[in-house]
Amino acid sequence: MTDRTCCFPGCDRSSRASGLCRSHYQQKSRGRDLGPLRQPTVQCRVSGCKDPHLALGYCNRHYVQCKNVPRIAKTLRFCSIGGCERTAYVNGMCTKHFQRFKQHGDPHKVLVRMGSGDDVGNSAVHGRVKALRGPARDHECVDCGRQAAHWSYDHADPNEKQSPDGPYSTNTDHYHARCVPCHKIFDLAYIAAGLQPDVVSH
Repeated sequence: MTDRTCCFPGCDRSSRASGLCRSHYQQKSRGRDLGPLRQPTVQCRVSGCKDPHLALGYCNRHYVQCKNVPRIAKTLRFCSIGGCERTAYVNGMCTKHFQRFKQHGDPHKVLVRMGSGDDVGNSAVHGRVKALRGPARDHECVDCGRQAAHWSYDHADPNEKQSPDGPYSTNTDHYHARCVPCHKIFDLAYIAAGLQPDVVSH
């Protein structure tokens, strides 16, 4: 018995049910309009690559890259923000512009770099001190000589700034290494004097 072909125009697959091939019959059984079947990919989707298709639209070489670097496929798309040549990450934007949009509702907003200048917060200053001098634990406590644990603000900067965490300075010279007990004693002295201690410790 000779197999009949699918009755859908242009389809040369063998019919399975109701005169349709398996794929067109599935379209019909799901209530969809019958349409041409998607043609199998025969060449790698990466622009300029002529190697034969293996899987997920890629040749063997690019498929291996896809497995090893999960976001390799997204290197084919660029950030939708004008002038940005970074790889698209989500919603058509690169990581930088997406984070700006997520935090501020505007992907064009220029964020202030927290590690430079005077427009920095208390935590950022402690990070700056650590970057310049290393962790406090690598130093001796200025009060007792034991291993330090925190960078402590000396409350002596005439240009002192205020934050919800307490006063601080953007001048790293006003920070000294202290152990935990000495840092607490030092801060308690300022509490006793009616001043707010530096409560951020690094």
